[in-house]
Amino acid sequence: MRCYLAGPMSNYPAFNFPEFDRAAARLRAKGWEVISPAEEDRKQGIGAAAEASPDGDPTGMPITWGSCLARDVKLIADGGIQGIAFLKGWEKSRGARLEASVGLLIKGMLFFEQQDDGQDWEHFAEIGVGDVASVLMVEALRYQETEHPLLDVIETLGNGELYCAH
Repeated sequence: MRCYLAGPMSNYPAFNFPEFDRAAARLRAKGWEVISPAEEDRKQGIGAAAEASPDGDPTGMPITWGSCLARDVKLIADGGIQGIAFLKGWEKSRGARLEASVGLLIKGMLFFEQQDDGQDWEHFAEIGVGDVASVLMVEALRYQETEHPLLDVIETLGNGELYCAH
């Protein structure tokens, strides 16, 4: 399985590289081929600056957030990626949500989410396309800071699932 690792980076100490590195190592130990944005940043020569960042503020980086994201979207769209593995907190990351959106446009893309096994977020479980799409819709509405009635319906359901009727 060739997968892209998506998750929060901006506004995390060291741009969350340690968690990306741990997750990549766990997935590789299971035989996955992993493409990690942290590793791509290192290849691009910005890894040291990212890892030295105490707060993960992208405005202080030698390359823009958009440039990194464009590179990563291209990897997902053109790089033979078969699945996207989401780290904990991915739904709050603008970049990971965009990467998920691109993944939804690719037929046959598989999605996995980091699961809490009671110790250290050790494994990833497959999640459905509908789960990814519903997270994207809810977070888009929240990001726009609107009082959309759909948010009340989703929160009332309580389990995060979104049901659509025809």
